[in-house]
Amino acid sequence: MSSFISDSICGRCEAKARVNYNQTHMQVFTWPGKDVDMYEDFDGWTLSQLRERGELVQYFDRLCEEIATAYIDICRNYRIKEEEILVPKTIKVLEPVG
Repeated sequence: MSSFISDSICGRCEAKARVNYNQTHMQVFTWPGKDVDMYEDFDGWTLSQLRERGELVQYFDRLCEEIATAYIDICRNYRIKEEEILVPKTIKVLEPVG
């Protein structure tokens, strides 16, 4: 049984090339404001394990900042432009023998 409706029209933007799924096939869950390791119990962790975890969280924070900075830079300095490109494609054709 197909997992999408066959009308081939997006239910949100009405684009003809999109389809509506009968049921949600993926759901993204976020918890705004929840800190990393908010409910982690660090009682049994050694000092080196805590230090390593702290460095990992700091690395993740720096990565998030770099991604946000790159995204803002792209938004400020680029615009989307449509271009038509020709893509070479190999096809099979019949040719006479001999």
